[in-house]
Amino acid sequence: MRYFLYSLIGFLFLTACRSGKESTSGDSPGVLSLLIGPLRVDCVGVGPQLCYLVKEELEDDWTNFYAEIAGFTYEPGYNYEVLVEKTKVPNPPADGAAFRYRLLKVLQKQKATSSILHDIWVVQAIEGKSLKGLSNFPRMEMMPEEGRMLGFTACNDVSARLKVAPNRIAFSEVSYTEKLCPDVQDIESQFLKALDRIDRYEVKNLELFLFAGEVELMKLRKVD
Repeated sequence: MRYFLYSLIGFLFLTACRSGKESTSGDSPGVLSLLIGPLRVDCVGVGPQLCYLVKEELEDDWTNFYAEIAGFTYEPGYNYEVLVEKTKVPNPPADGAAFRYRLLKVLQKQKATSSILHDIWVVQAIEGKSLKGLSNFPRMEMMPEEGRMLGFTACNDVSARLKVAPNRIAFSEVSYTEKLCPDVQDIESQFLKALDRIDRYEVKNLELFLFAGEVELMKLRKVD
């Protein structure tokens, strides 16, 4: 990949020289290799918008990418590695972008591991306490590509907005019906409180573990 990148940079430089243009730092197009995550997230640029999650190296943290990439067709649920051309915008408006981006090549497109979350998961334990013996277990049907979760608290139907990034997960805008079930009221309360705290996930075989930091809040099992 690096050899290809260097060759492409050299090609762009030679093309500029042959056209009679001098390469001036900051003004001539540059080439970036970007990793793009499987979901777009809410962000605020000039106004509220959706941002790509990007990084340049695997070990980097994901950051919001506020610009669009001309020629890039994005499909949620996939990780991308792309080459893009970055060009400085001359005299941009005060609230406008300083650079524009154009797709040169999609190097890789792979189904994201987070897509495994798209299924029905039955809660086996909450905060380490087994729910064995319940007649109706809490459960969640997660739809990362649609950004939502539908579920059951052991008493009431529940829904929430769902945000997923690599190994990260969050539930918000939780709503549920208001049926009274005294026998499982404590379990329902623990389930709903855990949803507000969850920020990380791990999948091992057919089991899903949901955490707040390093604290395991739920253990769930995948069902057909």
